[in-house]
Amino acid sequence: MRAKTWGCVFLSAMLLTPCARASFDGHVENCPLRLAMPQHSCPFASAALVRLAGEHAIFNTSFSTNAESAVLIDAATGRVLYEKDADRVMPIASTTKIMTALTALEYVSPDDIVTIPDEAAGTEGSSMYAKAGQTYPVGDILNGLMLLSGNDAAAALAIHCAGSVEDFAAAMNRKAAELGMTNTVFKNPHGLWDENFSTARDMALLARAAMTNEEFKKIVKQKYGVVGDISVRNHNRLLWTLPGCDGLKTGFTKLAGRCLVSSAEREGARFVAVTLKDSNDWADHTKMHEYAFAEYKPRVFCEPGYFCDVNVMFGAKSQLRLVSPQGLTVPLTDGEARRVTVKVTVPRYLCAPIVGGRGYGEISVWLDGELLARTVLVAEKAMAIDN
Repeated sequence: MRAKTWGCVFLSAMLLTPCARASFDGHVENCPLRLAMPQHSCPFASAALVRLAGEHAIFNTSFSTNAESAVLIDAATGRVLYEKDADRVMPIASTTKIMTALTALEYVSPDDIVTIPDEAAGTEGSSMYAKAGQTYPVGDILNGLMLLSGNDAAAALAIHCAGSVEDFAAAMNRKAAELGMTNTVFKNPHGLWDENFSTARDMALLARAAMTNEEFKKIVKQKYGVVGDISVRNHNRLLWTLPGCDGLKTGFTKLAGRCLVSSAEREGARFVAVTLKDSNDWADHTKMHEYAFAEYKPRVFCEPGYFCDVNVMFGAKSQLRLVSPQGLTVPLTDGEARRVTVKVTVPRYLCAPIVGGRGYGEISVWLDGELLARTVLVAEKAMAIDN
């Protein structure tokens, strides 16, 4: 069944050469796209956070924060909804462990057993109180890392994954570069000694990526978890006080002050907030998220399974179906919702052979002429050349 697009937008085709009209149910025929899209569906306009040209440094919000640096973003698009000195490079304390967990999940398997090395046992600061030589399932170590903020868990995980803290920090920096975190440096996996530096904007990029990882999400959304034979409580009090909160991480050192990264999701909209050196961080994050959910409502432009048919030359069949695996939902204010345009871009025709699952078109959402979000339309099936 063809999904209905959200009714208060103008649906148009992106014109590269003359093409047929686009109808309001989202079906577009004979609209040319000269280059195939990426082979995977990506709902983000880009890896970087989106700052629209019409937005000013002072945002028209109903709140202020005590943070020295802060940012609030829509996770779906990366759009910045509020910022305060968001590019200031600062120590990030234990919010470092977001990257530690995300990097480690690329190394470990669910059935891994971690042996606590001498170098990790007794690491100063917050701890899961592991002793040298003890063994834990890797899931318990991740709970110790993200729920208890265990510095010993961070060191043990780093050594288990990369052989040394230094080599693991190098892997963290590679991941930061991959995510576009241009103002971030990691020297250890726990955030001690104020050696790790980042910005609120970079940390929002990290959190946005981390919350697309299902294993990561399962860890940080837990109010209680298990470490060894002990049930432990998550340090993130927003899990109890903020409806929809499903992570992320606290942090504190004397130099860094109170640092907090949080994520919350309601009715298909997810927002990420970051504050660095904020003496009133719990209240500030609550204000930021409540503002976002009150002002920015999720608008469904394309539901998962939306499709359109494209003509095929030299193929076993004359047409091929392009589908949207993920759909496209974008939070907008009521005023913005009246100013958006949806563009459905598909080829005039495709030439066989066609690779199943490869992107050959896209649906994009534009606000005041600027790209806000897009998702790829992929070939439902492969098609061979007609012999």
